[in-house]
Amino acid sequence: MRLVTLAFLALISAMAVTGCQQQPAPIAVDAAKGTVTIEIVSADGTKTYTVDDVSDGSTLEQVMRSAKDFPAEISGSGTTAFVSSIDGLSTSASEGWTYKIDDEFIHEGVGVTTLSPPTTVTWKFTGWDSE
Repeated sequence: MRLVTLAFLALISAMAVTGCQQQPAPIAVDAAKGTVTIEIVSADGTKTYTVDDVSDGSTLEQVMRSAKDFPAEISGSGTTAFVSSIDGLSTSASEGWTYKIDDEFIHEGVGVTTLSPPTTVTWKFTGWDSE
C-alpha cells in the first residue's frame, strides 16, 4: 500500500511540475494598419489618392488594385504584376512609370513590394534613361 501511495504522489508531483512549464497559447494580434498615399506626377501636375486601413505587409499591387478610382492598368499578378498604364499614359519601349516609396527609388515589381503604412508612393512618367 505504501508503494502505491508513493507512486501516486510521484505521479501527482510530475504532473504539477510539467503543468507549470507549459506556455499559454499566443494571442493573435492583427497587423498594424495605416494610410498609403499614392501620388501621380506627370506633365499635367500631381494627383493624389489615399487608401486607408492598409495592413502592414500589403503589396503595392494589392493597394493599387483596392484604391477607389485609381486610374491604373495592371497586368499579371504577384511576381508578374506589371503597371502598363496610369492615368492614360502607357508604358513604351522608351518611357514608362517608375516609383519611389517615401522618396526612395524602388527596383522591384509592384507585386512583391511590401508596404509599411503610413507611407507615400510616388509614380512618375519618365524616359527609361532618366532615373
